[in-house]
Amino acid sequence: MHYYYCIYRKDYLYKGLVLYESMKKHDGNFKFFLVCMDEKSLELLNEMRLIDLVPISIKSIEEYDKRIPELKFQRGEKSYIWTAKASAALYIFEKYKEVDHVIWVDGDTEFLSDPEPIYEEWKNHSVLLTAERFTDEYEYKGYEVGFYNTGFMGFKRDETGIKCLEYFRERLQEWKESEEEQRSWNDQLYVDDWPERFPNIGVVKHDGINLTPFITSRINTEQNGLINIKDGIPHIKDTPIILYHFMALKYYDGNDFDLCNYWMKFDRHTIDELYIPYFRKCDEAYSRIREVDPNFYPHLTIKDKYIGNYFNLEANNSGSLFHLCTVAQENQLAQTLSLYDSIKKYNINFMLWICCTDEYSYNTLKMLALPQIQLFEPSNLIENYNQLKQTGFRAELEILKPRLINLLLLNNYNLQSMLYVDCDCLFHQSPKFYFDLLKKNAILLCGNSTAVENEANISNAIIGFNRDDISLTCQFYWIEKTKEWIKNGVSIQDEINYISKWKAIYDKVIVLESPDCLLDDEKLRRVKVKKINGVIYVNNKALILYKYHLSNLNDANIERFAKEILRLAPISKKHIYLPYLKGLRLSLDILNRSGHK
Repeated sequence: MHYYYCIYRKDYLYKGLVLYESMKKHDGNFKFFLVCMDEKSLELLNEMRLIDLVPISIKSIEEYDKRIPELKFQRGEKSYIWTAKASAALYIFEKYKEVDHVIWVDGDTEFLSDPEPIYEEWKNHSVLLTAERFTDEYEYKGYEVGFYNTGFMGFKRDETGIKCLEYFRERLQEWKESEEEQRSWNDQLYVDDWPERFPNIGVVKHDGINLTPFITSRINTEQNGLINIKDGIPHIKDTPIILYHFMALKYYDGNDFDLCNYWMKFDRHTIDELYIPYFRKCDEAYSRIREVDPNFYPHLTIKDKYIGNYFNLEANNSGSLFHLCTVAQENQLAQTLSLYDSIKKYNINFMLWICCTDEYSYNTLKMLALPQIQLFEPSNLIENYNQLKQTGFRAELEILKPRLINLLLLNNYNLQSMLYVDCDCLFHQSPKFYFDLLKKNAILLCGNSTAVENEANISNAIIGFNRDDISLTCQFYWIEKTKEWIKNGVSIQDEINYISKWKAIYDKVIVLESPDCLLDDEKLRRVKVKKINGVIYVNNKALILYKYHLSNLNDANIERFAKEILRLAPISKKHIYLPYLKGLRLSLDILNRSGHK
């Protein structure tokens, strides 16, 4: 018989069911002790009556170890789970005399094949650990977060196993949640010296036991060890995966996911073969729980959540799309809707990803529920954004833009390219032209022919990225630059100066100089414009995109602009502005009906 245990809070319980089902599938002789942090979870599991799963209330652990309740209100829920980890194992040994060993498995792990290699590795050892396996330039991380991953720990009921648990319990209970320790993975630091402190400590050598995203990425990078399926079992290179650790994965009702809340490098094989099947199982667990108690789980959204590695399941399964993104704010909602309508007009399969700078914009667009739009907010893109807001910080467009682009392209492998467009732009032709160019180029920029002497001659109104190593590298350094801008402030010209350097730094950067690719009011005075059969031509080429410079629009000033300014404007400006103003009126009607003022 194999014995496993874990402590779950309510929001993680669905992962406990996924882990339990994986035990049923791959371990034919097991018992899983699942400790519940709340009575509602305990009631749910008791009602489900799952075979070989033993629900235990945290109150039972607290009655066994009287010191635990004293610490409960001094620590957060996550820290309290770590605090009770050793006490729970000692409780199981005390209450269940038949248990001769117990393995702690973190709540976000899953068995993917027969666990027998775990017990082959354990053999005569009293305690079994798995190393973080930090190597080379990452070795310093061990000193920060510990050298052993305590998401998997095996203890036997012998002298050393009990001594380790008692020592671990003492350290966990004396731990103080200082600012320094909050930066670490607290309980792991107390395990570093166990191979020297205690006899008979084993460390797993098998790559597939407690395999983490970090180790997967390292094996992939250093050994070309892609995740693959052999005889129905996931392998890392040639090694079967026994237990995978979906570390820091966040689930948001089955479509939006954070693959890992820490920065991590994922490849398509890992996502396809490990993560997407896990997402499906999480959905099944959610459904199973809601069948028993429909109110147990509220519907989750990414609102107010920082996302380290965003993945959108629908977008990655929907085939070829044109993906565009923009940043919207309250005084430009009408322009944002007009941009959306101008894309929709050309009957293409598209998705518009929008980051709203303020609550009003987010709530208004959320309420409109327009198809083919996905919303984000600054807290999704900037870690600790709410704390920054309390200092008076406001996320500028220049800060959000690169983070939004990278959030979408980093892990979403079916988003082959992304086109950022300012929300006060309008497509007069299909954006397909830009996406065709991105099939052969890493980065797409448009020239700013109106730049004065000593100014950069690149526009920041439209930027395109193909999803390749060159563009992802560019995005990484662009985001690093924004960290400096967050501290010191940024202007539009700062951003333009920065992106203007890309042509000299990166390969496969195309700069479009033709005014039909990007036209604005300044360029308009220098070109010939005509309209034939509803199509606007600029120097005999069909206009694709126009950048308008209007702000704080409402019904009154649209009419004033049309009457006072356009009345005396040349015919070229009327050709370009009259359709836009008509579209803005329609957008404002929609917003006014929704309560927008």
